[in-house]
Amino acid sequence: MPVSGLNITITDKPHITSKLLENISRDPSFEIGLHEGNHLAVVLETNDAQQDKHKHRWLSQLPGVIHIDVVFIYFDEHGEYLSDSIGTCENMA
Repeated sequence: MPVSGLNITITDKPHITSKLLENISRDPSFEIGLHEGNHLAVVLETNDAQQDKHKHRWLSQLPGVIHIDVVFIYFDEHGEYLSDSIGTCENMA
């Protein structure tokens, strides 16, 4: 089961931020953490790497998401921590 720790840079427009938080909170794969200014901490837990990529792509395309930093990925089915997987994703739309 992949578990990803994400730091998301989000818009500073309150009406878009509100809808973004609503969309993320509807998906049980996501757990919303600290929200300070235009930064949002999120944990993503999925069944496999393919679902993890799909959810990450979905998240990056939501209105209000500017940038996603992947700060941690753990695949517990293999018992390994993938420190080389730390990276970023930017929403250019």
